[in-house]
This record gives sequence, structure tokens and C-alpha cells, in this order.
Amino acid sequence: PDVGPPDVGPPDVGRPDTGTMDGGPADVGRDAPDVGRDTPPPPMCPSMDLGMALGTVAMGSTEGGASGHSPSCGFSESAPDVGFTWTAPTTGMYVFDTNGSSFDTLLEVRTGSCGGPSLGCDDDGGFGTQSLITLSLTAGDMLVVIVEGYSSRSGNYMLSINPSSPEICDNMIDDDRDGDTDCVDPDCSSEDACSEQGEECFDGGDNDDDGAFDCDDFDCFEECEERGNCADGRDNDEDGDADCSDIDCSCDPVCRGVIPVCPDTDLGSTLGVVASGTVGEGTCGDRTDSSCGASGPGPEIEYMWTAPSAGTYEILTTDGGGSLLTYDTVLSIREAACDGAELTCNDDSSDRLSRVTVTLATSQVIIIVLDAYSETSSGDYELTINAL
Repeated sequence: PDVGPPDVGPPDVGRPDTGTMDGGPADVGRDAPDVGRDTPPPPMCPSMDLGMALGTVAMGSTEGGASGHSPSCGFSESAPDVGFTWTAPTTGMYVFDTNGSSFDTLLEVRTGSCGGPSLGCDDDGGFGTQSLITLSLTAGDMLVVIVEGYSSRSGNYMLSINPSSPEICDNMIDDDRDGDTDCVDPDCSSEDACSEQGEECFDGGDNDDDGAFDCDDFDCFEECEERGNCADGRDNDEDGDADCSDIDCSCDPVCRGVIPVCPDTDLGSTLGVVASGTVGEGTCGDRTDSSCGASGPGPEIEYMWTAPSAGTYEILTTDGGGSLLTYDTVLSIREAACDGAELTCNDDSSDRLSRVTVTLATSQVIIIVLDAYSETSSGDYELTINAL
């Protein structure tokens, strides 16, 4: 047996790992900090094939996900997104929506791939801040449907795809799934059942169920104007006067007995103050359309005037005795007749008064249209013509 002296040498403390034993480099980075583990990987798009499913086709959460899609609508800077492929089972209209989701969504439908052309994009077309897109598709169309949040929002999503049909306006069903039912749906605005018309504007009922009755309903705007309804036996505008007793009907042929004549007066070739008077609500108007101002149906008077010699003339209105602040005039000059070409037009040359200049040949005939800026403009006026 080995009975030699005990081994009293230094303890074996091993050699440092320099990588030479397995031929590889030394492990010098094992304790380096992890700087990328909290950044989610880019989303896989599409993440799932929905086939031809209809109804609620997908539910889940975008929280903790990554942003890999740039929508063509709304605003989304870093919101996580999720994409699905879907194939149209038949030809027709389809509604894609995120109604029922817990956050403010954006929805986009693309063709072919996640980066393909956009067929539709929506921010808040659904309920509240949910999204909705309606598309006309052909059987076999393959789409990519992408759900994401507005700005950086995320949460639980619900994606639904349903066939859409035209809105039936009296069945209490949202047939086209746009969130509006029957007469509330703009698609029904032209339906007789969804508008107040004719006698319905005076029957005391809300015939189209929009919350507005008779003349308070915008549908009855024309029916409830006296002008244009001067022989129906009604006080349409409810001002206490009906038909020809209402000043609004003073220019109506039914109440005048004749078609208004234009021009009203021939001024010859007079210079200086050539006419004066009062323009008010009883003055017949709207027989010509001026290209300046906003005269619309304002009362007007037309004068014929003949240039005494070739030259340039100024034609202007003055306030005729102090009504400057209540009467806003418009001057339009026409060639030869009331429906002739407009030579010049002016609304406000000085405060509310008008001034034009026009160069004419000897004996050239013009029509001077003295118009009011608006239907309610009225007051005294003077019309002056000077040679320059």
C-alpha cells in the first residue's frame, strides 16, 4: 500500500474559463443587461384566416401588441393592431364593424395583403367611437381586415362581418346595419313616409316621426311660406295674413292680376338725381339676379336709361334722407333689357351705398337694377347719374 507522506500541496482552485477547452470564445457577456426583451415583436399580418365566416367573427385584445400598420384614415401613431384574412362567400353588400369593442378603434379593409390597396377605412362610423365600413364585394374576393386603436389606444376588440341589405323604412329594423333605423336613416329621406308633405304640414301630427310637427319640420319649409302659396286659403307663415292679404304675396301674379313688368320706369336721358322713392317689403323683387352682393330675393326696382352722348358715366345710390343705416343697396347694370348681359355690378362702394361706372355709346340703352342686399332690406333711396 501507498504509505507515503500526505499531499499537502495548494488546493486546486481551477483555471479561469478562457474558452480554450471547447475552442470557442470566452463567455464575457452573460451578465449584460437585457435591453430588448420588453419590446413586442412586429405583429404577424394576417394573424388568422376567418374563411367565409359571418356574424361576430373575431374577439380578442390588442393590449401588449405591436404596431405594424399605418391606416389611411384617422390617427394612429403607435396603437397595436391585428389583421385577419376573410373571403366574401357571395356577391353583395357587406358591413364590417367593431361595435362592442372596449376602446376607440380604427378599421381598414385592404385587398390581397396587409399592404394591399385600401378598399375602405373608418374611424368613428359605428356606435360611438367604434368603426364601420360598408363594401360591395364579389364572391371569392379575398380581403385583409385590420383592427387597431385611435392614437395609441388598445383594448378588447370585437369584429363583426354581416351581409347588408337596403334600409326598409317602416319595419323598425336597421336593415343596412349603419346604426340608423327607418326614417332616421338618411337613406329613407326621400320616402313619402319619412317626410311631411302637403296637407301633412297642417294636420298637427309628426307624420315622419322626426320630432318636429307641421311647420316646425324642415320638410314643410316651402309649404309654410306664404310666397308661392298665395291662393291656397291658408296663413302658411302664421303671421295673421293669408294669401293676397299677406305682404309676401304682393308680387305674386295671382294677387297683382298681371305679371310684373320690367323695367318699371323709363328715365330717358336725364342726369343728376333721376329717381327717388322707398324700397320696402311691398316692392316686387327678385326679377333679376345680380352677380355681386347677396341680394337673393331682395326687393328691386328697374329703370331704363339712354346715354345722351358717348362717354363714361357714374351711377350711384344715396340714402335719400337719413335711412343709410337701414337700407343696403346693390346696383346692377344690364344691356338693353332686364334679361340682358350684366355690364357691371356693385354692392358697397361707401358703407351700404352702391356706385358703378360704365362707358357707353351715344343712345346706348341700359337697365339700372336697384336691388336690396337682402329680403328684409328697405328704406328711402335716391338714384343719381353723372357724366364723368
